[in-house]
Amino acid sequence: MNNISDEICSTLDIKTRNFEYFSFAIDESVDIKDTVQLEIFISGINSEMNLADLFLNLVSFKNTTTGRDIQ
Repeated sequence: MNNISDEICSTLDIKTRNFEYFSFAIDESVDIKDTVQLEIFISGINSEMNLADLFLNLVSFKNTTTGRDIQ
């Protein structure tokens, strides 16, 4: 399992290293068990004007989603 995780992190590192500009997006949804989930994305553009949208993480919360919880 660590090999897959390491490969994903390595790929993200390589792709994001070449970004000239980037932005983060966070979206909140609730699953069927009423668990709040935050989806975290990064969008970036490199010097050749190629755009990339990358999924970074899905974080589940049981109680609240305040700024303090998200840290």
